[in-house]
Amino acid sequence: FEPREWVCWTDNFLVLQRVMVYHCLKLKSIPLDIGRILTLEVIEIMGCSISTNPSALKIKEEQESEGNFFLNVHVTNNVSGNR
Repeated sequence: FEPREWVCWTDNFLVLQRVMVYHCLKLKSIPLDIGRILTLEVIEIMGCSISTNPSALKIKEEQESEGNFFLNVHVTNNVSGNR
């Protein structure tokens, strides 16, 4: 099990509303820059490595600290890296 990085820049996703990541067991984290996309409404992570959970929740916390309470984060059925 070798974790992978996802690198992105916010200017690549000017009107992105939903990020859905399914069954990416090697993904280590969700890039924090995703939370800086002004149009983003939902981050949904399902069936991925459990290591993605803290990054997704951190994005939500950062957005709420800046007054954005419209971003919804859904994390379900994630598994440990020992599979």
